Amino acid sequence: MSGTEEEPVFKGAEQFFDDYYNTVRGYVRQEIIRLRLQPHLQDGQRALDFGGGDARDSIWVANNGVDVDYWDNFLEAQSRARRAVIKADGIGYIRLHDQDPTEDPTTTRYELIMLHGVIQYESPPKAEQILERLSKVSLQGALLSLATKNWAVVDSQEESPGVKVHTTKQNKTSRAYSAEYLTKWLGKVGFSVVDIRGVRCLSDDDERMLSEVPKEELDQIISEENYRTEHKDSLEIGQMLHVLAIKR
Repeated sequence: MSGTEEEPVFKGAEQFFDDYYNTVRGYVRQEIIRLRLQPHLQDGQRALDFGGGDARDSIWVANNGVDVDYWDNFLEAQSRARRAVIKADGIGYIRLHDQDPTEDPTTTRYELIMLHGVIQYESPPKAEQILERLSKVSLQGALLSLATKNWAVVDSQEESPGVKVHTTKQNKTSRAYSAEYLTKWLGKVGFSVVDIRGVRCLSDDDERMLSEVPKEELDQIISEENYRTEHKDSLEIGQMLHVLAIKR
């Protein structure tokens, strides 16, 4: 997860994010996105995890045979990513970048871009700049996996059509986007949306720690959430939107 230079989202929030991913609601978001992304992973694929936070997604795709470039603009996130990669045993290849790899679009082209929980913490102009840079480093046919807050479930005024502003539990400014806005926005920078679904439709209020929930119950929760994600109403009730788009 990444933030702006003026107000880095990660700063002072390390324990918050650890706790979040150790809850049922955090686990559901992570696992449903992975279930949707898994069929698209290939051995030797070159991926960029942009705004990768503690590198949990980098480690996961590396374990699936993907070569990963990781970058986050916050130094604490980079430090945590290095520690996580060192601890992870037997993973595939991960490059931890100190500088934004999209700043030089002539060096590398990617077949997979992961942008999870990033643009919701940026202003729309900054988020659009990020997507434009990611488009330039994507090969034709590359897959973009984008996860962000869902406009439909946020109870606040529109900042502009398809965009709402709200305040997180950490008192950070966050934005939520509509499916229509994202589809149009991505089209402008060269991506065609092939699938967009709402994620975490049933468990948004489930803040139980994973250690408190039997594995059989967790498996059932994921099964039910995955089924609901594929339902046509997921765009109205899913707390997050997960977009899969192809670079034209």
